[in-house]
Amino acid sequence: LKTVILAGFILDVELPKDQDLRGSKPPLFYGRGLNDQMISSQRVEQTRKWVHSTTQATVKTYSGLGHSIDERVVADVKTFLEK
Repeated sequence: LKTVILAGFILDVELPKDQDLRGSKPPLFYGRGLNDQMISSQRVEQTRKWVHSTTQATVKTYSGLGHSIDERVVADVKTFLEK
């Protein structure tokens, strides 16, 4: 099972299955634009900490990209899913 988060965030709430995720550390791709003004820096930091503590995170940021995706993101997600 692989998961992809694009231009999103994790809430600062411990959910019942989080402990299971920490034990299994599933692969996750987290991609976001560096110019995203929809997601606060606090939410970005919470998400960064969560993905690194709970999953086998692949984290990518994209210069010049706001709250969106582009061909760079699609290519990286494709590569992640094909591994």
